[in-house]
Amino acid sequence: MADVSLILVTYNSANVAAEALASALNEPRVRACFLVDNASSDGTAARMKERFPQITVIQNAENKGFGVANNLALEKVVTPFALLLNPDAVLREGALGLLLEAAERYPEAAIIAPALTGADGTPEQNFKRNVFHRERHRAPWRSTEGDVSAEWISGAVWLVRVECLRKIGCFDPAIFFYYEDDDLCMRLRAAGYDLVVVHAAAAVHGKGKSSGSGAALEGWKQRQMITSRLYLERKYRGTR
Repeated sequence: MADVSLILVTYNSANVAAEALASALNEPRVRACFLVDNASSDGTAARMKERFPQITVIQNAENKGFGVANNLALEKVVTPFALLLNPDAVLREGALGLLLEAAERYPEAAIIAPALTGADGTPEQNFKRNVFHRERHRAPWRSTEGDVSAEWISGAVWLVRVECLRKIGCFDPAIFFYYEDDDLCMRLRAAGYDLVVVHAAAAVHGKGKSSGSGAALEGWKQRQMITSRLYLERKYRGTR
């Protein structure tokens, strides 16, 4: 199987990032790890480097956003695959191997992702139709018993074929936070690539825990979500 580079983007993620890193660095195909820190105030980068000295830290002087931070690491990747892992996501044992096996089965897939669960084992909805279609066609979500080709896959855990991302320009730097995964999924599918969820591979997602909590932070997140959504509307459907 091909080699993989691990990428984590952190922002005040010291309380969760260590478990995420440990779950992936134990995988034998991971040959490099890039932690991109968006100016955390809790010492995330230093604490992770102390615990995992083999990782490469890219320290941003300011918060550059999720997509731009990932792009900085993707520029340095020399392996054919990169594993984009949220700091609040933990791979189950053997998950990366199953994702790489699926990448061989589906050579047209640019993103291969595992099934997600909460800490209590409850399945988490990790694939949908694209952002515009899914709001017109709401239906109960069901997990699958096998692999599924999807229009959109949650960005919590992605195994990406690096060449495909580079061909379309990776993440849109104009999107600071939220909807950057929607945008990338739509662009990849428009370019003819597939997006696949592998049911047999699993990861636990502590949804919303990657950058702390609190009323001020939640207000900031809501503003970012609105701003990104308006940008997406203009980009794909025009100002009107």
